[in-house]
Amino acid sequence: MMENNAQKTMTSQDKLQEADSTQNVKDCVQYLVNHFVDRFVAQHYSEDLEGLHKFLVGSIEERLIKKTLESCRGNKVRAAKVLGIHRNTLSQKLKNYQNQ
Repeated sequence: MMENNAQKTMTSQDKLQEADSTQNVKDCVQYLVNHFVDRFVAQHYSEDLEGLHKFLVGSIEERLIKKTLESCRGNKVRAAKVLGIHRNTLSQKLKNYQNQ
């Protein structure tokens, strides 16, 4: 009986590999977001979480923009198109990141 439970329980790594193997990016991202938010809130529930949304979204957005721009070899027009935002918005966000 113990063996069956061990076989049914998937680790985080197993789930990521499964999502990666099926190339279902949306499921993989959704899993990661759910897993991270659940763990973060559970670990910090007693602390002052004011500004949590701005912190998390800002952190993810900055990383996403920088990696997308990198993968587009610095082409802001292409990166903006991939991200689904206007190129002026992208430029403004990059400027804000440099000023931080």
